[in-house]
Amino acid sequence: MAWGVLPVMDGSDDSTFRTIQQLSFGSIGASMVAYLSAQFVDVRLFHFWKRLTKGKALWLRNNGSTLVSQLVDTSAVVLISHYGAHVLPVQPERSVLPQLLSFIGSGYLFKVLAALTDTLPFIWLTGWLREWLEIPGEGRELTTEPTSPMH
Repeated sequence: MAWGVLPVMDGSDDSTFRTIQQLSFGSIGASMVAYLSAQFVDVRLFHFWKRLTKGKALWLRNNGSTLVSQLVDTSAVVLISHYGAHVLPVQPERSVLPQLLSFIGSGYLFKVLAALTDTLPFIWLTGWLREWLEIPGEGRELTTEPTSPMH
């Protein structure tokens, strides 16, 4: 292994390295599971709302699916990080639930602000691209289905 041949300080062992490595693997694993779960929810909700609104209300599809999926992502990464990987700095003398809710709440608040902040630029850019690429306007979405029946 690479760390067996790298120079170290006299009197040190590799326990600190192994501890950090375990924490990293736990955090990365929690992040990947949370990301994949959230993306699944995001895509499903986006298309659900697209069908429900008949291709209109892009702002609703964008924000609605993102806000729900970010809650899934934040909750999953915090819960997996704590219960599965034990990598969160939870204070043992305090009740665990309020601490976990604080992690989830603060992480989710940041993501909500980021998602809502990017909505107007996203909508403006979409409108500009539709004009520039001559794509049908809102409510007349492009589909992969042929416009006339093929025989």
